[in-house]
Amino acid sequence: MLLRHVHISARLEADTWRGILPLLSADERGRLHRLRFARDQWSYLAAHALVRTTLSAAYDIHPTSWVFRRGRHSRPEIVGHGNLPLLGFSLSHTDGLAVCAVSRHRDIGVDAEAVDHLVTGDQLDRYFSPDEARDLEGRRGKDWRERFFRYWTLKEAYVKARGVGLSLPLDRFSFELHGDDVAIIFAARADDKPLWWQFHLSSPTARHVVALAMRRPPNRVVRIESRAVGLEELSAP
Repeated sequence: MLLRHVHISARLEADTWRGILPLLSADERGRLHRLRFARDQWSYLAAHALVRTTLSAAYDIHPTSWVFRRGRHSRPEIVGHGNLPLLGFSLSHTDGLAVCAVSRHRDIGVDAEAVDHLVTGDQLDRYFSPDEARDLEGRRGKDWRERFFRYWTLKEAYVKARGVGLSLPLDRFSFELHGDDVAIIFAARADDKPLWWQFHLSSPTARHVVALAMRRPPNRVVRIESRAVGLEELSAP
């Protein structure tokens, strides 16, 4: 399983922009140029180039040859390349960082968040289980913020891995954190089992948290190959 991230600077140099842009499809370029703010354009460009180059690192296919469509619940899917093994991928980008995960296990989700983003109190009741909320209520300051985003990214990653969008009630599952160990707990009415899932948390920078969720055979541990990618590696070959 490949997990790659790229740091996105506040501004892309013109040469870097020209080197990366040819990787995107015509449709992706159209969406890129419809974004109003340069910062959002840079983030979109780097993130979608990261998807293509990460997929090509897993399979010997040119980055421009990947074709995508929106599947059920708007989940991105690969079109064509039917001779490839079952392949899953997930992308997330936030202020200053883009992350892509590629796996032969289809149900995979990744989420990245900047921990200095504004957090409001009503998010506890709306998005967290009672046990998660109680854990957060007992914390203060930096400890509270770090714990909040660890829960937040894990929940987002799991929902993305399930591929059912907002139709999955957030009160049907809860996370327990013990150091770097992550355990998921399901409500009695949930149609899922903890043994099917592997989770991974990381902090690529001092201001970012990344969570990975992956469904795999019960009790099998999948090795994660994680590394940073420089913007120069996203340029078209």
